[in-house]
Amino acid sequence: MATTWDAWDDDVISEVPGALPEFVRNSVMLSAIDFCSDSWVWLVDQGPIVVVAGTALYPWVPPATSDVVHVLQAWLDKKQLVPKTRNELSEMYGDYMRFDGAAMYFSQDVPSALILVPKPTSSSAIAVPQVDGITAKIAVCPTLGAASLGSDEIASHYFEEIGRGAKARLLVMARKPWTDVTRGQDLQAQFDDDIATAKTAVIRSYAGARIRVRAQFF
Repeated sequence: MATTWDAWDDDVISEVPGALPEFVRNSVMLSAIDFCSDSWVWLVDQGPIVVVAGTALYPWVPPATSDVVHVLQAWLDKKQLVPKTRNELSEMYGDYMRFDGAAMYFSQDVPSALILVPKPTSSSAIAVPQVDGITAKIAVCPTLGAASLGSDEIASHYFEEIGRGAKARLLVMARKPWTDVTRGQDLQAQFDDDIATAKTAVIRSYAGARIRVRAQFF
């Protein structure tokens, strides 16, 4: 189920009196995008995705009206793939996109797709037929323009935090009846702390596991 942005109307308007509903809902949407994209709290399972011999690039299929922001873990036929940057792969293989073999690593040019390295071939060490293909744990956020937050659980658990981010946005708007830049900046600082706290909790939940802590795109 999904939670529409107007669910925050009463909470936000009670602290930002005079704010127009359309401004409130747009600010809530942007706050939810920021919160989910930076904290990685909205986690979904991906796959299995069938691996095709000679193909290195595999797009994700996130939930409707959501975008992929980060890949925490990925596996190929139940074996964990090791995250590598493009620079690391270039040092290992040179032109790694042309290097064939048993896929052991993954990288990304953009969040929306995964690159298997080496590029799997029918003679490499992937199972044919495959047991599971590619599976992954990915973090997503609402798309810009989405009508709702596509996870009731995230909306409920982080209702206050998302509302705080929306209030901060509204209060720092220039020349509005509800403008209060100083208070907006204070709320923004709290919102930034909310994101950091939530992200730390996500990372700690994977204690002892090999996860990709920082995304790197070039």
